[in-house]
Amino acid sequence: MNSNLDKLSRLTPPAIAKFLQLCESHEFTPILVGGAVRDLLMGSESILDWDFELQHAQGSESRWQALLSSLRTFGQLTPSAHHVVKALHPDTRVEWQFAPPRLEIYAPKDVYSHGDFETKVQWNQSFDEAVLRRDFTINAMGAKYVAGKWELLDPLSGANHLKQSSLVPCSTEHFRKDPVRFLRAYRFALKYGFEFSQNLSDVLETMDLGFLSPHYVGEEARKSLRPFSFWNLIQNHPTLPQKFQGGILKPEALEKTYSEFVTSVGHSNALLAAVFSHGEGWHLLLPLGGKGENETSAWRFRRDSILALANKTSEDFVEVDEILMKREDFQTLCHLTRPPQTWMQIEWVKPILQNHGLSWIADKPWSDKLDVRAFPPQERASRKVIAWLRS
Repeated sequence: MNSNLDKLSRLTPPAIAKFLQLCESHEFTPILVGGAVRDLLMGSESILDWDFELQHAQGSESRWQALLSSLRTFGQLTPSAHHVVKALHPDTRVEWQFAPPRLEIYAPKDVYSHGDFETKVQWNQSFDEAVLRRDFTINAMGAKYVAGKWELLDPLSGANHLKQSSLVPCSTEHFRKDPVRFLRAYRFALKYGFEFSQNLSDVLETMDLGFLSPHYVGEEARKSLRPFSFWNLIQNHPTLPQKFQGGILKPEALEKTYSEFVTSVGHSNALLAAVFSHGEGWHLLLPLGGKGENETSAWRFRRDSILALANKTSEDFVEVDEILMKREDFQTLCHLTRPPQTWMQIEWVKPILQNHGLSWIADKPWSDKLDVRAFPPQERASRKVIAWLRS
């Protein structure tokens, strides 16, 4: 696995290579941290997140500011939370971020939310000490840059745990203070097939999830690539908030539809496509996809209407106007075809209409030129539908 670090020099963009050289010229030692090292050891040929910790034996605020001044000569720097600096090369749009060694300080509490801590720069903190605040040992490895070469730092045996497909917490004390790490554990298990170590299983069972937010539940579900199975996995925890409760009976079927459309329409709409197709999981659309109650209700009504009208043709609505307008199925058709009708042309809606013998509703041309002002206001929409049926 260690030989995979040899790829780093080839994968490093010129802007980041210049950043590394400037760091060294100011006597800072850059260490690539986080998921990038893990992914490289797993055989990845690309790095999505260039995150660095910059160490300095005699680090100080003045030395840090001198480095920032030099970096501003070729990159745009944006200070972020917890002493992190985000960098962007204006021409190539290459992004990376970096920070000094930091100490996380938690106030004594019974229940914690994500990011519920303060940070303090700790220049004398070693890398071995710094990684204890991370979630899993496989994410606690570093690639140290020295004179153009990379050296693997692995104080917690993350590489061995990676070979064993084992998820091991860096520190159970720190782990239990961030409920999002509970979600990440299940995401990694689902996405990569990792097994939980015994101490991870123990700490997961005792975590309090009272402050979990829909944002992070949705993000971790999306990153798992199997959001419905992810949702089911977290259901057994005793402190899971009520808004995240309620399992799925057929997650595999929903995920087949989700994976079919996620690339073309994005995560949120792929969730909707899966739920709309199978009629299960409406309660997931808000926490996992950000779909509001009104939007969800509209799509649920459309699906119910399609089921109610299944396999009917336009000939089934040949009837005297006064009798037709009293029929329940005709009123359902009126509601289903109420403008705007653009939803019927959506990529994942057409197969559902087709499967229920209703493609003609989307294919039949609609004209808004009909003058219905002679009819009572309450009949005008229905009269338009009658004219459309007979056209």
